[in-house]
Amino acid sequence: MAISFIVNPEACRGKALHRWKRFSALLKKEGLRYGEYYTSRPQEAEEIARRIGPGSEMVYAVGGDGTLLEVANGLRGFKTPLGLIPFGTGNDLGRCLGVPRDFEGILQMVKNPRLRKIDAGALNGRVFCNVVGIGFDGEVALSADNILKGMGGTPAYLLGILKALYTYRAPLMEIDIDGKIIEKRTLLVAVGNGQYYGGGLKVLPQAEQDNGLLEICIIDTLWIGKLFYLLPGVYSGKHINKKEVQILRGRKVKIETDAPVVVQADGEIITSTPVELEILPGALNFVTGSR
Repeated sequence: MAISFIVNPEACRGKALHRWKRFSALLKKEGLRYGEYYTSRPQEAEEIARRIGPGSEMVYAVGGDGTLLEVANGLRGFKTPLGLIPFGTGNDLGRCLGVPRDFEGILQMVKNPRLRKIDAGALNGRVFCNVVGIGFDGEVALSADNILKGMGGTPAYLLGILKALYTYRAPLMEIDIDGKIIEKRTLLVAVGNGQYYGGGLKVLPQAEQDNGLLEICIIDTLWIGKLFYLLPGVYSGKHINKKEVQILRGRKVKIETDAPVVVQADGEIITSTPVELEILPGALNFVTGSR
Protein backbone atom coordinates (compact mmCIF):
# COMPACT_ATOMS: atom_id res chain seq x y z
CA MET A 1 0.00 0.00 0.00
CA ALA A 2 1.24 3.50 -0.85
CA ILE A 3 0.63 6.95 0.48
CA SER A 4 -1.72 8.87 -1.82
CA PHE A 5 -1.82 12.61 -2.48
CA ILE A 6 -4.89 14.20 -4.07
CA VAL A 7 -3.72 17.51 -5.52
CA ASN A 8 -6.01 20.43 -6.27
CA PRO A 9 -3.91 22.45 -8.76
CA GLU A 10 -6.32 25.39 -8.59
CA ALA A 11 -6.06 25.85 -4.80
CA CYS A 12 -4.81 29.27 -3.73
CA ARG A 13 -5.21 30.55 -7.30
CA GLY A 14 -2.82 27.97 -8.69
CA LYS A 15 -0.07 28.48 -6.12
CA ALA A 16 -0.78 25.02 -4.68
CA LEU A 17 0.47 23.33 -7.85
CA HIS A 18 3.75 25.23 -7.76
CA ARG A 19 4.30 24.35 -4.10
CA TRP A 20 3.36 20.71 -4.69
CA LYS A 21 5.94 20.35 -7.47
CA ARG A 22 8.62 21.66 -5.14
CA PHE A 23 7.48 19.46 -2.26
CA SER A 24 7.09 16.31 -4.36
CA ALA A 25 10.72 16.71 -5.40
CA LEU A 26 11.60 16.30 -1.71
CA LEU A 27 9.47 13.16 -1.51
CA LYS A 28 11.32 11.67 -4.47
CA LYS A 29 14.66 12.62 -2.95
CA GLU A 30 13.69 10.76 0.23
CA GLY A 31 12.76 7.71 -1.84
CA LEU A 32 9.20 7.63 -0.53
CA ARG A 33 6.68 5.50 -2.42
CA TYR A 34 3.51 7.40 -3.19
CA GLY A 35 0.78 8.03 -5.71
CA GLU A 36 -0.40 11.43 -6.90
CA TYR A 37 -3.80 12.27 -8.35
CA TYR A 38 -4.82 15.62 -9.81
CA THR A 39 -8.28 17.16 -9.84
CA SER A 40 -9.65 19.11 -12.77
CA ARG A 41 -13.13 20.05 -11.57
CA PRO A 42 -15.22 20.47 -8.39
CA GLN A 43 -16.10 17.25 -6.49
CA GLU A 44 -13.43 15.25 -8.30
CA ALA A 45 -11.29 15.02 -5.15
CA GLU A 46 -14.19 13.27 -3.46
CA GLU A 47 -14.55 10.81 -6.32
CA ILE A 48 -10.83 10.05 -6.34
CA ALA A 49 -10.74 9.56 -2.57
CA ARG A 50 -13.66 7.15 -2.72
CA ARG A 51 -11.89 5.15 -5.43
CA ILE A 52 -8.39 5.00 -3.96
CA GLY A 53 -9.17 5.16 -0.24
CA PRO A 54 -9.47 1.43 0.49
CA GLY A 55 -6.11 0.67 -1.16
CA SER A 56 -4.10 3.54 0.36
CA GLU A 57 -2.00 3.56 3.49
CA MET A 58 -3.19 7.12 4.02
CA VAL A 59 -4.61 9.88 1.85
CA TYR A 60 -3.49 13.51 1.91
CA ALA A 61 -5.52 16.41 0.53
CA VAL A 62 -3.09 18.82 -1.15
CA GLY A 63 -4.77 22.22 -1.11
CA GLY A 64 -6.92 24.01 1.42
CA ASP A 65 -9.96 23.41 3.57
CA GLY A 66 -12.21 22.99 0.52
CA THR A 67 -10.04 20.22 -0.90
CA LEU A 68 -9.94 18.57 2.53
CA LEU A 69 -13.73 18.78 2.69
CA GLU A 70 -14.08 16.82 -0.55
CA VAL A 71 -11.51 14.19 0.39
CA ALA A 72 -13.10 13.67 3.80
CA ASN A 73 -16.45 12.98 2.13
CA GLY A 74 -14.81 10.55 -0.25
CA LEU A 75 -13.19 8.64 2.62
CA ARG A 76 -16.35 8.45 4.69
CA GLY A 77 -16.93 4.88 5.77
CA PHE A 78 -13.28 3.88 5.31
CA LYS A 79 -10.67 3.62 8.07
CA THR A 80 -7.98 5.18 5.88
CA PRO A 81 -6.16 8.01 7.70
CA LEU A 82 -6.67 11.50 6.30
CA GLY A 83 -4.08 14.27 6.19
CA LEU A 84 -3.70 17.80 4.87
CA ILE A 85 -0.80 19.28 2.93
CA PRO A 86 -1.71 22.94 3.62
CA PHE A 87 -1.11 24.60 0.27
CA GLY A 88 -4.51 26.31 0.08
CA THR A 89 -5.90 29.70 1.02
CA GLY A 90 -7.14 29.29 4.58
CA ASN A 91 -5.91 25.97 5.99
CA ASP A 92 -7.89 26.61 9.17
CA LEU A 93 -8.28 23.03 10.35
CA GLY A 94 -4.55 22.52 9.90
CA ARG A 95 -4.01 25.56 12.14
CA CYS A 96 -6.22 24.00 14.82
CA LEU A 97 -4.38 20.67 14.74
CA GLY A 98 -0.81 21.90 14.47
CA VAL A 99 -0.23 20.76 10.90
CA PRO A 100 3.13 22.28 9.84
CA ARG A 101 3.29 24.76 6.98
CA ASP A 102 6.99 24.68 6.12
CA PHE A 103 8.33 22.03 3.75
CA GLU A 104 10.64 20.39 6.29
CA GLY A 105 7.86 20.13 8.88
CA ILE A 106 5.42 18.70 6.32
CA LEU A 107 8.03 16.20 5.16
CA GLN A 108 8.61 14.99 8.72
CA MET A 109 4.84 14.68 9.21
CA VAL A 110 4.57 12.48 6.12
CA LYS A 111 7.56 10.35 7.12
CA ASN A 112 6.50 10.02 10.77
CA PRO A 113 2.74 10.56 10.90
CA ARG A 114 0.91 10.93 14.19
CA LEU A 115 -2.72 9.88 14.07
CA ARG A 116 -5.48 11.41 16.12
CA LYS A 117 -9.17 10.51 16.18
CA ILE A 118 -11.17 13.71 15.80
CA ASP A 119 -14.82 14.53 15.38
CA ALA A 120 -16.40 15.65 12.14
CA GLY A 121 -19.74 17.26 11.52
CA ALA A 122 -22.54 16.53 9.11
CA LEU A 123 -24.36 19.26 7.19
CA ASN A 124 -27.54 17.90 5.64
CA GLY A 125 -25.87 14.48 5.72
CA ARG A 126 -22.53 15.52 4.19
CA VAL A 127 -19.28 15.63 6.16
CA PHE A 128 -17.58 18.88 7.12
CA CYS A 129 -14.31 19.04 9.05
CA ASN A 130 -14.11 22.48 10.63
CA VAL A 131 -16.80 25.20 10.73
CA VAL A 132 -20.15 25.88 9.07
CA GLY A 133 -21.29 29.50 8.75
CA ILE A 134 -24.92 30.48 8.26
CA GLY A 135 -26.05 33.97 7.32
CA PHE A 136 -23.65 36.90 7.04
CA ASP A 137 -20.72 34.50 7.24
CA GLY A 138 -21.93 32.64 4.16
CA GLU A 139 -22.37 35.93 2.30
CA VAL A 140 -18.80 36.90 3.25
CA ALA A 141 -17.47 33.57 1.96
CA LEU A 142 -19.37 34.13 -1.29
CA SER A 143 -17.94 37.64 -1.61
CA ALA A 144 -14.40 36.47 -0.78
CA ASP A 145 -14.44 33.74 -3.43
CA ASN A 146 -12.75 33.76 -6.83
CA ILE A 147 -10.42 36.69 -7.39
CA LEU A 148 -10.37 37.78 -3.74
CA LYS A 149 -9.00 34.39 -2.72
CA GLY A 150 -5.84 35.17 -4.60
CA MET A 151 -4.95 37.66 -1.87
CA GLY A 152 -4.75 34.98 0.83
CA GLY A 153 -7.16 33.94 3.57
CA THR A 154 -7.62 36.83 5.99
CA PRO A 155 -7.33 39.79 3.56
CA ALA A 156 -9.87 38.14 1.25
CA TYR A 157 -12.18 37.52 4.19
CA LEU A 158 -11.96 41.14 5.37
CA LEU A 159 -12.73 42.47 1.90
CA GLY A 160 -15.57 39.96 1.75
CA ILE A 161 -16.98 41.52 4.93
CA LEU A 162 -16.89 44.98 3.39
CA LYS A 163 -18.66 43.79 0.27
CA ALA A 164 -21.30 41.80 2.16
CA LEU A 165 -22.16 44.78 4.37
CA TYR A 166 -23.85 46.45 1.41
CA THR A 167 -26.07 43.50 0.48
CA TYR A 168 -26.80 41.42 3.58
CA ARG A 169 -30.08 41.69 5.46
CA ALA A 170 -30.21 39.78 8.74
CA PRO A 171 -32.93 37.12 8.70
CA LEU A 172 -35.16 35.93 11.50
CA MET A 173 -33.67 32.58 12.53
CA GLU A 174 -35.17 29.68 14.41
CA ILE A 175 -32.24 27.77 15.93
CA ASP A 176 -32.98 24.36 17.43
CA ILE A 177 -30.13 23.00 19.59
CA ASP A 178 -30.94 19.52 20.89
CA GLY A 179 -34.59 20.52 21.17
CA LYS A 180 -34.03 23.95 22.75
CA ILE A 181 -35.42 26.68 20.47
CA ILE A 182 -33.89 30.13 20.06
CA GLU A 183 -35.72 32.57 17.79
CA LYS A 184 -34.15 35.92 16.98
CA ARG A 185 -32.95 38.14 14.18
CA THR A 186 -29.34 37.08 13.82
CA LEU A 187 -26.27 38.33 12.00
CA LEU A 188 -24.66 34.90 11.79
CA VAL A 189 -24.41 31.47 13.35
CA ALA A 190 -21.12 29.55 13.27
CA VAL A 191 -21.20 25.83 14.11
CA GLY A 192 -18.24 23.47 14.24
CA ASN A 193 -15.45 21.76 16.12
CA GLY A 194 -12.55 23.95 14.97
CA GLN A 195 -11.50 27.27 16.49
CA TYR A 196 -10.61 29.15 13.30
CA TYR A 197 -12.12 30.12 10.00
CA GLY A 198 -11.66 32.81 7.37
CA GLY A 199 -7.90 32.30 7.32
CA GLY A 200 -7.29 32.69 11.07
CA LEU A 201 -10.34 34.35 12.63
CA LYS A 202 -10.86 32.65 16.02
CA VAL A 203 -14.64 32.42 15.87
CA LEU A 204 -15.02 29.35 18.14
CA PRO A 205 -12.09 29.70 20.58
CA GLN A 206 -13.39 27.05 23.00
CA ALA A 207 -14.13 24.42 20.36
CA GLU A 208 -12.55 20.98 20.73
CA GLN A 209 -11.98 18.39 18.04
CA ASP A 210 -12.71 15.34 20.16
CA ASN A 211 -15.37 16.11 22.77
CA GLY A 212 -18.37 14.80 20.82
CA LEU A 213 -20.03 18.23 20.71
CA LEU A 214 -20.56 21.02 18.22
CA GLU A 215 -19.58 24.51 19.35
CA ILE A 216 -22.13 27.16 18.37
CA CYS A 217 -21.57 30.93 18.14
CA ILE A 218 -24.63 33.15 17.65
CA ILE A 219 -24.07 36.85 16.94
CA ASP A 220 -27.00 39.22 17.13
CA THR A 221 -27.79 41.76 14.45
CA LEU A 222 -25.40 44.71 14.72
CA TRP A 223 -25.22 48.13 13.15
CA ILE A 224 -22.11 48.63 11.02
CA GLY A 225 -20.12 50.61 13.57
CA LYS A 226 -20.73 47.98 16.26
CA LEU A 227 -19.74 45.22 13.87
CA PHE A 228 -16.37 46.84 13.19
CA TYR A 229 -15.92 47.31 16.93
CA LEU A 230 -16.57 43.59 17.47
CA LEU A 231 -14.47 42.30 14.56
CA PRO A 232 -10.95 42.79 16.03
CA GLY A 233 -11.92 40.61 18.98
CA VAL A 234 -12.60 37.70 16.63
CA TYR A 235 -8.87 37.44 15.89
CA SER A 236 -8.17 36.60 19.53
CA GLY A 237 -11.49 34.99 20.42
CA LYS A 238 -12.40 37.80 22.84
CA HIS A 239 -15.64 38.49 21.00
CA ILE A 240 -17.28 35.73 23.05
CA ASN A 241 -17.30 38.08 26.07
CA LYS A 242 -19.56 40.60 24.31
CA LYS A 243 -23.24 40.75 25.19
CA GLU A 244 -24.23 40.40 21.51
CA VAL A 245 -22.51 37.00 21.31
CA GLN A 246 -23.86 33.72 22.66
CA ILE A 247 -21.78 30.52 22.87
CA LEU A 248 -23.53 27.16 23.20
CA ARG A 249 -22.81 23.47 22.65
CA GLY A 250 -24.93 20.65 21.28
CA ARG A 251 -25.04 17.46 19.28
CA LYS A 252 -27.76 18.36 16.76
CA VAL A 253 -28.60 21.78 15.35
CA LYS A 254 -31.45 22.73 13.03
CA ILE A 255 -31.73 26.21 11.55
CA GLU A 256 -34.60 27.75 9.62
CA THR A 257 -34.87 31.33 8.38
CA ASP A 258 -37.70 33.54 7.20
CA ALA A 259 -35.87 33.87 3.87
CA PRO A 260 -33.12 31.62 2.45
CA VAL A 261 -29.57 32.60 3.39
CA VAL A 262 -26.24 31.28 2.16
CA VAL A 263 -24.47 28.49 4.07
CA GLN A 264 -20.73 27.79 3.83
CA ALA A 265 -18.83 24.77 5.14
CA ASP A 266 -15.04 24.89 5.51
CA GLY A 267 -14.95 27.99 3.31
CA GLU A 268 -16.99 26.51 0.47
CA ILE A 269 -20.51 27.64 -0.45
CA ILE A 270 -22.60 24.50 0.03
CA THR A 271 -26.30 25.28 0.27
CA SER A 272 -28.87 27.67 1.77
CA THR A 273 -31.20 27.40 4.73
CA PRO A 274 -32.92 25.39 6.12
CA VAL A 275 -30.11 23.12 7.36
CA GLU A 276 -29.56 20.28 9.80
CA LEU A 277 -26.19 19.68 11.47
CA GLU A 278 -24.93 16.98 13.80
CA ILE A 279 -21.67 15.83 15.34
CA LEU A 280 -19.97 12.65 14.12
CA PRO A 281 -17.78 11.62 17.08
CA GLY A 282 -14.37 10.24 16.15
CA ALA A 283 -15.27 10.08 12.47
CA LEU A 284 -11.86 11.20 11.17
CA ASN A 285 -8.53 9.41 11.67
CA PHE A 286 -6.44 12.51 11.10
CA VAL A 287 -2.70 12.95 10.51
CA THR A 288 -1.47 15.75 12.77
CA GLY A 289 1.75 17.62 13.31
CA SER A 290 3.85 17.79 16.44
CA ARG A 291 1.08 18.62 18.90
